[in-house]
Amino acid sequence: MLEPHMISLQPFWEGGVKNIGLLTDADAKIVAHSMHLVAKSSLQKCVPGTGMVGIAFSCDPNLPGSYCYGVLEGRGTTDYNGILDCFLVRFLPGEFSRLFGVSSLLPSQKGVPLKELFSVGTLEEEMAAAKSDEERQRLVERLIRSASSSVSFRKPREQEKQIAANAVRTILEHHGDIRMKELSQETLYSARYLQTLIQEHVGLPPKQLCSQIRFQNILRLLQNTHEPSLTLLAQQAGFYDQSHFTRVFKEYTGMCPSAFLQSRP
Repeated sequence: MLEPHMISLQPFWEGGVKNIGLLTDADAKIVAHSMHLVAKSSLQKCVPGTGMVGIAFSCDPNLPGSYCYGVLEGRGTTDYNGILDCFLVRFLPGEFSRLFGVSSLLPSQKGVPLKELFSVGTLEEEMAAAKSDEERQRLVERLIRSASSSVSFRKPREQEKQIAANAVRTILEHHGDIRMKELSQETLYSARYLQTLIQEHVGLPPKQLCSQIRFQNILRLLQNTHEPSLTLLAQQAGFYDQSHFTRVFKEYTGMCPSAFLQSRP
């Protein structure tokens, strides 16, 4: 089961957002989740996530297309390239690279047409013509399972991709509050080796990834707490102190935690 802390939150997205469900590979392993976003503008204000590569499919039968978006390294605006009715698939850190044999460093944060990364056949047209989100979900799962079934033939890099994906899941389970020495001890691989693999297959260095995951954990705690103590939340999320937490939070959102709390609906 996919735990909530593995999914990036985007509190500033504007438009209707509907969570669709989880996506699995050929071994029934959860590798991604999907949502349907209908917006007035294809420009969406974003904050750093948990290292997820995303694919946006157009649901407009008159404008089929798809774009792949790389891992966010900081706050900014994502341009969905004119797609207003969007079926969005976000892959757990490291899974996009493992499944499709494409480095997570390759797709930019501005987006790149999916067909420039690998062959998609008629998938874009099928997604745009689909009558329901359930049908779109089946189409994407078909793509994922087809890629997954051939992963074992991509040697010798497959083992490295799996090590990277497993290491990131360990980081997620610790909510980003883990040092490289501890990660090395848990995975039984050297810190230098893990750093190289995570950078290549996730798109972020481990230290940056941990910082963003801690930030995402704070967002989730703020979202689910009625009257939060910022000092206590900072401690729970693994920040050195409240000033460190406030500095990182403002860097990633553009506002201090107290102002963010006041902006909550």
